[in-house]
Amino acid sequence: AAAAAKPRQLAFSVLSVGCGDGELDVELISALSAVLEAGVPPGAPRPKLHYVGVEPNGDDAAACRAKMEEARKAGELSSETVAYVLEETFEVRPPKQSTPQTEQLE
Repeated sequence: AAAAAKPRQLAFSVLSVGCGDGELDVELISALSAVLEAGVPPGAPRPKLHYVGVEPNGDDAAACRAKMEEARKAGELSSETVAYVLEETFEVRPPKQSTPQTEQLE
C-alpha cells in the first residue's frame, strides 16, 4: 500500500515597498494571518506568511520593526508569520529613451 501523501504547507508572501512606520502593514499582516488560518482543518499544517518590508527612512524602519514585535507579543501575528523590515534606499533612474539607434541594438 502506498503511504498517504503528507499535506504541503502553504506559504503566502508579501513585499511592502515603502512600508513607513508599519501602521498599515501590521493591520494587513494581522488580517492576512487570520484569513490564512481560518478553515485550516485540525492536524493540517498552518500556512506560513512571509512579510518583507523595505523602507529608506531609518526611523520609520525601526518603528515598523517595533510595531511588528509588539503585534507578535500581543498575539496579533501568528507563530507562522515571518517578518523582516529592511532599511534600503531606492535608486531612481530616468526612464529609458527609445530611439531608432537603440532599438537596432536591442
